Amino acid sequence: MSHQLAKEDEQKLSKGTDPARNKLRAGRGGEHPVLQAGRKRELNFQVPKMWRTRMEMNNMLNALLSSLTNTTARAIPLAVAAALAAMATAQNLVPNPSFEDTVDCSTPTQCTLLKATQWYNPTISTPDVWDADTARLCGYDVRTQGVGQMQPQDGDRMAGGFFWDGPSNGPTREYMLTRLTDELAPEAAYQVSLWYVRNAAFGSAVDHIGVWLGNDSIHEPTWGPMDLMPQVRLRDPNSEYLTNGTQWTQLVDTFTAMGGERWLIIGNFDPQDSIQAIVADPAAPYSNCYYYMDHVAVEALHEAGIQEFVHAAAYWDGRNLVLHTEGFSGTVTVDVLDGLGRHVCHSEAGLTEGQAAIPMDQYPCGLYVVRMRCAQREAVVKFVKGEGGQ
Repeated sequence: MSHQLAKEDEQKLSKGTDPARNKLRAGRGGEHPVLQAGRKRELNFQVPKMWRTRMEMNNMLNALLSSLTNTTARAIPLAVAAALAAMATAQNLVPNPSFEDTVDCSTPTQCTLLKATQWYNPTISTPDVWDADTARLCGYDVRTQGVGQMQPQDGDRMAGGFFWDGPSNGPTREYMLTRLTDELAPEAAYQVSLWYVRNAAFGSAVDHIGVWLGNDSIHEPTWGPMDLMPQVRLRDPNSEYLTNGTQWTQLVDTFTAMGGERWLIIGNFDPQDSIQAIVADPAAPYSNCYYYMDHVAVEALHEAGIQEFVHAAAYWDGRNLVLHTEGFSGTVTVDVLDGLGRHVCHSEAGLTEGQAAIPMDQYPCGLYVVRMRCAQREAVVKFVKGEGGQ
């Protein structure tokens, strides 16, 4: 997108906002703008196919399994192999995925999301950018968060927005829109992910974060739910609701594109009478549901197999998952899947003399499969978490 086009879209999507106000003091989304008379909703998209075809899945599994040693392939459950095939990802198609690039920092605006380049507001509600860069504040200062204070997961900035009004059953929702760097290919599989944490000042939680992808940008003159059906519903495999208010959690899912999708919207699209939500912390100062989000990604899935380390192993020492690779140092990226193929842990750790430890006390005993990546080498190994050092 050219700079001129970005500015035009920003102006088109941000009309109707009031001057900047403190969101926590102003209530749900600050003072809501007045609806614009005669504003029509633009909609031009095809609903993508939700499930990849059997042939496509078989191709991915065959490519993965053919690259593993016979011993390794026999040891990994089929569900886990399928999940591993979906994790071999490529270039992120989301521009400015961590909201680091910003403009017009000194210009007052209620919708601070618009300060993050290539991010827009598809409704008249007011999603936010939060900033930990005290030398160049461009958005809300994280130091003013109070009870819900969090540092960004990646870099100096993060986004935030309301996903539910809480037990009061108000309609307020906030959404974030961006234009992907390239169109999605027909019948191609993609992985969608982001990091989230609940703002602990807000006590409610919903069961997922929705992601809609379409061929054109959309603006709806509402501060309630958007009339769209998301292709992806990002959930936490370890919790029915997105309640974590103390640490960042990565949410990951996959889908198959119809082709031509170029725009992405993040939010909760459930109708008001069917939203799945709970009060996670009745003692929180506010009853709404508000999430911070960071490092948004849409990545094409490769069908290439996994190249193993010559020597790699994983075992449980009674407290940590211990990884061992011979002859490698630096940072290892670790993804852990349970025996059902659910992605339960993503971490990065430093290898010291080919060894690294990942805390896994919070996970139940049982079979796990670990995917390690380091210095362009990869390995898939399994381990059994048991009692004590077993």
